[in-house]
Amino acid sequence: YMEGDSSGKMRFVDDTTGFIIEQDHVEGAIFELRQALPEIELTDAPDGCSLCVQIAYNLPLTDEQGAGWLQDEILLASIENFTSTYLGPHFPPNTILGLRRSASPYAPAHSLALTSDGRLWRWLATEGQIALVDAPAFASSELQTRLNQLPLDQLNTSYIVNCAGTPREILYLKINDVSQTIALMCPEFALPNTLLPLYLQVDSLLADRLADVADPRPPSAFPLTALIDYKRADNSRLTLYEDGTAVAQTPTQILTSTLGLSQINDLVTGLTATGLLKTGLQTFRVDDTDTVTATAPIPTSIILVRGTDGVVDGEWQTLPDDLAFRSLDILLDSLLETAVTEPENTPEPTATAVATPTE
Repeated sequence: YMEGDSSGKMRFVDDTTGFIIEQDHVEGAIFELRQALPEIELTDAPDGCSLCVQIAYNLPLTDEQGAGWLQDEILLASIENFTSTYLGPHFPPNTILGLRRSASPYAPAHSLALTSDGRLWRWLATEGQIALVDAPAFASSELQTRLNQLPLDQLNTSYIVNCAGTPREILYLKINDVSQTIALMCPEFALPNTLLPLYLQVDSLLADRLADVADPRPPSAFPLTALIDYKRADNSRLTLYEDGTAVAQTPTQILTSTLGLSQINDLVTGLTATGLLKTGLQTFRVDDTDTVTATAPIPTSIILVRGTDGVVDGEWQTLPDDLAFRSLDILLDSLLETAVTEPENTPEPTATAVATPTE
């Protein structure tokens, strides 16, 4: 809850965690709340609606007060953003997995939480009622399994790349009595492969919830599901995904194949072990229009890998003479050669539609 006084100080309290914080010089927010609250129509929540968002306010200076079910989208989103800014995301008691995303040009702020009793919660900041997933047993069980497989002691407290238009995210993880809070931004270019399986499932559950209210985001130059992306100086490209899909392409053709997961993981391990790929996205820069663009003035080969420390990359006019790089080059050539040398009576590989990466 929030308390504000005439001096411009506000006190924020999270009853779930017991966390309390005081903030000075927020006269503007106090004034806006004093103006908005009496104008909001509050009704009684339906019988049995324990997950309806309830609000109660008291304005001693004007002797105004009210209580009821809050359904105004603007005030709902404003209060959720205000409290999250100062108190952090609000998750139910006994949460073992939580993700909160701030608002973006594509979707309102939204959250997901998994509690220790196996219940799965999803809600939008603009909604007057929190939703429990109708049949959470399978989803929650799989989430718990993936959560318990995470090496919490090896995870960083933040994985952040400043991509324009992307929301800030807070990921909360708890295994037994050990918890970790991780700040995320632009997970496509920041998320490590250790967090990827869990994050992808959470993302799919939220995507389903956002289907009717969110606008589609432009495709990322490095897809969230990708583990390796190799752009060769001759304009051919190889992208390897976490499910084993391999996409090889030239300016005139696209070939989709499937590799063993162990082969892809070995490539990831080999490439990151060279020490020649670094975090920080050295092969990209932000220009005056805040768009991410490649910096190479002459033909070069660029490699991005989603490793245990996040996304690492490197750029060369000539690839280093290392087995890991040679293996990647040989794999790309072999996939492209397969497309060229197939007998005429063999059906051509079906071209898979791949969105053109945006800079």
